[in-house]
Amino acid sequence: VRVLSSPNPTVGEAKVDCVRLARSVVRTHGRSSSSADIELEGPDAMWVGASERLERALDSLVDNAIEHNPAETPRVGVVIAPDDADGWVRLRVKDDGPIIPEAERAVVTGDAEITQTRHASGLGLWLVRLTTDAFGGELLFSTSEWGGNAVDVRLPEA
Repeated sequence: VRVLSSPNPTVGEAKVDCVRLARSVVRTHGRSSSSADIELEGPDAMWVGASERLERALDSLVDNAIEHNPAETPRVGVVIAPDDADGWVRLRVKDDGPIIPEAERAVVTGDAEITQTRHASGLGLWLVRLTTDAFGGELLFSTSEWGGNAVDVRLPEA
């Protein structure tokens, strides 16, 4: 996955507290998905170069983590922390559900070409990708310590 510059010149001026947005997403899903175990880890506030649009991307990741997990009590974690690289923030949504198929991840990240028979199955990951790209960020997939997915959105710190 590559870091893309934002095509929108005003993005550099945008900034938002991503912890506030994550709290809102966790609270909303805590009410609507009472069987899920959702936790939030992070500082009191962390500002990134993004807009309120980031909340929809986080919501999509948490929603997917719950919806695609067949467990009676899906486990979802949202972790916000400074990234290892200076000037970047990492927003991670992790779960204990089934791994997103490699072919689907490759299409969303641009590592594989979209064809009539090879494309991502849902709009959620595309929304996350487009949002990440719009703010000059990076989208990464890995395995969580719980054996499920870890989807990272890396964004410039504001």
